[in-house]
Amino acid sequence: MASPDTPTALRERLAYVGEVRRFASDALALPDNGSFTTFVELGRPYVAWNVFAAREFSVEPRRWCFLVAGCVNYRGYFEQDRALELRAATSSARATTCTSPRSPRIPRSAISTTRCCPR
Repeated sequence: MASPDTPTALRERLAYVGEVRRFASDALALPDNGSFTTFVELGRPYVAWNVFAAREFSVEPRRWCFLVAGCVNYRGYFEQDRALELRAATSSARATTCTSPRSPRIPRSAISTTRCCPR
């Protein structure tokens, strides 16, 4: 925010984040640590892309398990191409997959996905 090149709208959003952090610490007694104190402009609209999968007609999500992290119902990628590759490899006539971009600044209604992820 200290840079004179920071656009006004971005400066205002970052200031708002500071207010939310203060509220969380003061009113909700959440820890006042280093969370949400830095910002990096990635030069792309999304931070990450998540891939979800389920068998056809099933509401039970596929689980991926990792030695250190444990099991999760999605795979997350910082590169869109890698997420789309997994989606293509996982999709079949008996499976439904979707790739859902994740970004705090893009409303869910603006996300375009295929085959699943109801809005």
